[in-house]
Amino acid sequence: MVVMVFACTPEQVVEALDNADKTIDAQPDSALHYLKTIDRSDLWGEENGGRYALLYSQALDKNAIDVTDDSLALVAVDYYSENGTPEQRAKAYYYLGRVYENDSDTERTIINMTLAKNVVPDSCSYLKGLIYSRLGSLYYIQGDYSKSIENLEIALEAYRNSTSKLSQANTARRIAKSYRTMFEFDRALEYDIQAQYIYHQLKDTVRILDSYRDIEYTKQLQGDSPSDILERINRYCDKYNQGKVPSVYYHFKAILYASLPNAVSTKYYLNLYEENNKIQLRDSLDILYDNAAIELTLRRLEESKGNYKKAFEHQHRLANYVDSINTYKRKYLVETVTEKYKSKEFKRKFETEQKESLAMLVISILSGLLFVTILYVFVKRHKGRIKQLNEQLTISYELTDSIAASQAVMKKQYNAISNKDNVNLNNLGAVMSKLSSLIERMPLYEKKPSKFIDEFRKIIDSNELVPTDAFIYDVINKQFNGALERITLLYELKSYEVSIIAMTCMGFSNGAISVSLNHTNPKTIYNYRNSLKNKLQTPIDRHSLIEFLQTQ
Repeated sequence: MVVMVFACTPEQVVEALDNADKTIDAQPDSALHYLKTIDRSDLWGEENGGRYALLYSQALDKNAIDVTDDSLALVAVDYYSENGTPEQRAKAYYYLGRVYENDSDTERTIINMTLAKNVVPDSCSYLKGLIYSRLGSLYYIQGDYSKSIENLEIALEAYRNSTSKLSQANTARRIAKSYRTMFEFDRALEYDIQAQYIYHQLKDTVRILDSYRDIEYTKQLQGDSPSDILERINRYCDKYNQGKVPSVYYHFKAILYASLPNAVSTKYYLNLYEENNKIQLRDSLDILYDNAAIELTLRRLEESKGNYKKAFEHQHRLANYVDSINTYKRKYLVETVTEKYKSKEFKRKFETEQKESLAMLVISILSGLLFVTILYVFVKRHKGRIKQLNEQLTISYELTDSIAASQAVMKKQYNAISNKDNVNLNNLGAVMSKLSSLIERMPLYEKKPSKFIDEFRKIIDSNELVPTDAFIYDVINKQFNGALERITLLYELKSYEVSIIAMTCMGFSNGAISVSLNHTNPKTIYNYRNSLKNKLQTPIDRHSLIEFLQTQ
């Protein structure tokens, strides 16, 4: 479709916005067409600009056009955060969150979805369902299944008050999936049956078969016979799909036949599944576990028949799946820990922003005052003496360079305020007090300016504030009643190995640890962790190390 854009009168702009607003839910493609007829230069006034930004963000999302640039959605948020109705404000935050979700920025997605949740009116049932549904999905991805269920159940109740039966059924299935992941199979069946009942009302045979698969999968986990499940699946296919097995059942049937065991049927459905997806089965941890179990069963079958060559092939694929499982778990653990670390850092920086800004302001003023005072004293004392004046100017330049060189050290120390307790603020006061005292004694250094510069550098470079590594070590050591000291002696650990243990317990990623230890390659930290694993005979991840330290 080609859209011609012409200059519009104010009335035509309003008419196009009204048409887009009317069609945005039922015909989002038409709404997008109306919006594309508007030249943005014709948008006069903040209200029209905010309305256009919100409608365009909605239209893109509803047409499945993923956008990662937040500039347009931020225009809507800037306007509706202080204007418009609560519904419009909630929509603005929701669609900004969707942009961040497209960009895989989970932290900012949750922040904006939470802002939307806090302002959405109960009367906007469908919008409320959308917001809580997205939050439920985000928490499921993060592995917080209880929080996922909590938000999804609110979404389900909101959808019940709307006209969207399909959203209600889909949300019930997602709640069932969360319960299934938590091994609460009775609750999972309860929500799966709710979803299936709605699909029957809608006469949606595709989703009816999907929901039967979920129900039978749950029953398999509860211990139902694979042969009974296969018999019921065949009946469902006869009734709803003219006897044909839908592609969504290929993988499940392969698992069931592997449990019987039936090698021929297992291979048949596994091959169908792989051909249907045309990708290696490495997308989901559940699928990886299932495929590993299938390969293990097939290997045993071939061994029992004496087909050792085929058994070896299955063993080789089994080993690949196990490697993929370990890689998947490591990657997820690193992402989870890193995400939590970023979230804590974001909150900590937000809470200490004013303290940090004040500290930097005081230091800037103090540094400027120090420079001006030194320059003033030397000029006044040696006025008219060109040679000495040149020497004084040279000394002033050296002092300026010294201040600039110390800037990074000072910044690092003041940034530490946001990571440590109030003792650092007291130590900051001590450093500033020493600098003030040095300025008062400045006339005493009239004939020895170089000594003054040495004293200044000594104060700035002093290690008054607690180093980050030492602080983390002290926190972890106290938390586990001196366990770090004991294992250092017992296992003859090196200082950097102890630092890696402490920072891993705090939730640091390999990248964060490598920066702290002044390594340029996070892979070095990975190698150190493998070495520690052999020394301590325990996995080097946060959960395992905490359990290990508790036993020391």
